[in-house]
Amino acid sequence: MAGPVNVLLLSPYAGALLPTFKRAGDSVDTILPADDREFAVPPDALRPEWIVLYGWPYVLRDDFYWRHYKGRIINLHISLLPWNRGADPNFWSWREDTPKGVTIHQVDKGLDTGPVLVASEHSLYGSNHTLASSHKALSATVEGLFATHWAGIRDGEIGPREQGPGGGNHKRIDIEPFRWALKDWSLPCAEVAGLEPRP
Repeated sequence: MAGPVNVLLLSPYAGALLPTFKRAGDSVDTILPADDREFAVPPDALRPEWIVLYGWPYVLRDDFYWRHYKGRIINLHISLLPWNRGADPNFWSWREDTPKGVTIHQVDKGLDTGPVLVASEHSLYGSNHTLASSHKALSATVEGLFATHWAGIRDGEIGPREQGPGGGNHKRIDIEPFRWALKDWSLPCAEVAGLEPRP
């Protein structure tokens, strides 16, 4: 087993993952998202060995990442990739009736297109979930998956596999025509497919 590592965690939900890093003996620096900016290069003082994204709303565009961290940047995503890459995956899984689940994957230059490390389908079908409660359930699932598999990912015991064919992706702007119905995300999931878009 490899020793502890330095991790840069990019997430608004850092508290959910910190216990896993603590158990593994890893040191963590956390950066929260800020409105209307993309994260550039990690400050030199941080010197992370791994970068972990969870709920991070920006694409890592700088080539610095691919030169220095290829294979050591991972993302926790609440969809079963290749379905629903990008923004608002829980909403689109109900809107487009695609499989529900979670994925931990390596980050590449695409939008949630990197190789899969661990994935788990979630049985939300035919339930009484709202968008809020289904989001909570998927978040708990991916956090549990990370807690179980982080050491294996970090130590190279879990290898990547390419995503399957198909799927799709969405940008943040794609949900705007439905925003009128999503004030507090309490909309029953069963009603999402029938939502009429509004300008």
